[in-house]
Amino acid sequence: MVTVSLKFHPLHPPRGEYSLCCDVAYAPNEGLKLQFKLLGDIAGVLAGDPSPMPRRRDGLWQSTCFEAFIGFEQDAGYREFNVSPSGDWAVYDFSDYRSGMTPTDVAIPPKVFIERSSQWLLIEAHLDHCLLPKSPSIGQPPFRVGLSAILLEEATSMSFWALHHPIPQPDFHHAEGLCLSIPSAPQAFITQDLSNAS
Repeated sequence: MVTVSLKFHPLHPPRGEYSLCCDVAYAPNEGLKLQFKLLGDIAGVLAGDPSPMPRRRDGLWQSTCFEAFIGFEQDAGYREFNVSPSGDWAVYDFSDYRSGMTPTDVAIPPKVFIERSSQWLLIEAHLDHCLLPKSPSIGQPPFRVGLSAILLEEATSMSFWALHHPIPQPDFHHAEGLCLSIPSAPQAFITQDLSNAS
């Protein structure tokens, strides 16, 4: 398991003071587990209540939403996962940068667990191995993963969080944002040096 920190885009800071990290664990026969931990005055975040019947739903990014983008080093395509504090989710495939977007058929939907208090919000998503993209290249190269989140504090106040913001405007789809490398076989995670990232 590895823990990584997400930071807000400097042009879109949150109104409140928050910190956000994600615990990432991967096993080839089980899949990927992502545990986002948001600390701060959670009452200031418009997150809604957990749904008694979570389902697939489009447009989750229009409110508070936690996301993962997964692709491969030499492949233009990637898969996007969206998870809401309601427990609703969405999965999309892209053939290239922001193009060829199609909803992804899933045999096993993401399992989403939510816990919250006045000072923290925990969103845990289990992505079964059958949900993860398959590389068209020979063999199974390491996954390249970008983790991000949108926090909605008021109707028009959004902050954009990611491992790395590679360009002046928020863009979670940018290839350089997929900067966490996860080997296809169990071994140490490899993370790019983000110390100088903007």
